[in-house]
Amino acid sequence: MEIIKIQDIDLLVLLRFAFLSEMISIPEDDRYSLESNFRCYCEKHLRQDDFVALGVCIGSEIVSCGFLVVDERPASPAFPNGLTGTVLNVYTYPEHQRKGYGQAVIEAIIKESKERNLSVLTLSATEAGKRLYDKLGFTEPGYTEMKLKMRE
Repeated sequence: MEIIKIQDIDLLVLLRFAFLSEMISIPEDDRYSLESNFRCYCEKHLRQDDFVALGVCIGSEIVSCGFLVVDERPASPAFPNGLTGTVLNVYTYPEHQRKGYGQAVIEAIIKESKERNLSVLTLSATEAGKRLYDKLGFTEPGYTEMKLKMRE
């Protein structure tokens, strides 16, 4: 097992949509637009180094992955230096689940976050991942996260 940084945009698109397809149903009409937007995002943010994709490689196959999005916000007691990270798209192909690969990805993201001196790392947990995130030290923030959808 090897942890790698994934720079290949075609592979990132494949991994992203494998994850999304298990989480939600994506109408075929929307898929092209979403893929195109994600490709543009990767092209921009991989160069700016505020988006990192890490994966577990077994032989020549990537079996698990996760994304780290780095953001700078105004400093506050919650993030004293203003640097925050968001974990997205933690995914392990079904045939490779329950082998510790997802945990290895999260641990690699935590390590990367420490190296970047991030104040806080956040994620949205599914029921399937919650126990792992608890085990690794993630806690619920103690407030209700809310959102206002601005666009369909």
